[in-house]
Amino acid sequence: MNQVSYRISHYREKRVSLKQAVSVLARNNVEVTEDEASVILDFLYQIATAYYNLKSVETIKTLNATSNRKKVH
Repeated sequence: MNQVSYRISHYREKRVSLKQAVSVLARNNVEVTEDEASVILDFLYQIATAYYNLKSVETIKTLNATSNRKKVH
């Protein structure tokens, strides 16, 4: 596996430990090391941060209105 040369450390809170991530993945038949779990968590934190940093609520409304998911009222 290629080494990741950067670390993401600007998140306010990281609520999932590496051991928890490895455990959850193992329960789903995915075996990873703590280093690999760290890369996965960093990626997920990046996605979460990007989602919450969208420029406006209107963008979120537009995305929801045009999504393919089933609408529930």
